[in-house]
Amino acid sequence: MIEFETVLAEHVAQLDELTDTGVEAIRAAHAAATLRMGSAFPQAFNGGRRALVAGQHGAALAAADEAARAARPDLPQDVRVAFRWAVLAEAFRGELTDAQHEALTLAWAAGVSPARAA
Repeated sequence: MIEFETVLAEHVAQLDELTDTGVEAIRAAHAAATLRMGSAFPQAFNGGRRALVAGQHGAALAAADEAARAARPDLPQDVRVAFRWAVLAEAFRGELTDAQHEALTLAWAAGVSPARAA
């Protein structure tokens, strides 16, 4: 398992490099995934969120939220949410199915690594 602090630090570094284009890509990716994956996307996304919450990762979730606000207070709420779930999905990968992991990381990947999200 990857240490949460390592994953958080890597993602905070990505926040520093996130451009306006990346922000827009994150915002568009969630909607595009719903079209591409149909009803499987919200099912995987919500299932992944529930799995992480059930895994007692509240402190990690709060730390990810605080890190995003501290590093980039200018980001819209939906982009901070994409950041939060991407951090938790990477840090606690073993608790998710492949579909859940993809659903929780897709939007963030679109903003920081467009080739991966395509």
